[in-house]
Amino acid sequence: MDTQIIGSIVCGFPSPGIENREDPLDFNDLLVRHPSSTYCLRASGDSMEPLIMPGDVLVTDRSLRPRDGDIIVAEVDGLFTAKRVCIHGECPSLVAENPSYSRIPVTGELVSFGVVTAIVRQLR
Repeated sequence: MDTQIIGSIVCGFPSPGIENREDPLDFNDLLVRHPSSTYCLRASGDSMEPLIMPGDVLVTDRSLRPRDGDIIVAEVDGLFTAKRVCIHGECPSLVAENPSYSRIPVTGELVSFGVVTAIVRQLR
């Protein structure tokens, strides 16, 4: 789907207006770097709030190797979850954004099913 970018907008103090138009934007080109290894998931739950809200779409690339600080789709005790991975230190762990949730220590091999590369949120 091509959508027109009509310019940039200041999100601080008001601007005199939209400056200039850009080339059409294809959301697949913007959000998907590796089409054959990319899939989307709809988020539920509140452990990643306020960054990821219920209903957000997580664009996930399974060809990327997780790096410290990435948000990944991981398997924990046979269940799947999206969490920030903390690889440095003595005990790797999966970390929620919501401070109400505890770190999940990674015992054994970290099983990642992809790195979240984009979050899509509808506002209305």
